[in-house]
Amino acid sequence: MSVAQSPVIHKNYSLDEAFDYCATITNAHYENFPVASLFLPEEKRPYIQAIYAFSRVADDFADERDRSP
Repeated sequence: MSVAQSPVIHKNYSLDEAFDYCATITNAHYENFPVASLFLPEEKRPYIQAIYAFSRVADDFADERDRSP
């Protein structure tokens, strides 16, 4: 089944679930971002991690082109 034919599964994630997912992506990479994020105010971290996670996934997709929808 090609990407164009793949079924899209929709789930309504809570904001906390989305932020947790982004934190998982952020903490799984070896770059200095996870360490640097400790210097951010705690209440700002989820938002910065969300930006980083989006950028990381976009970069991986551009490099590898094997991400599922």
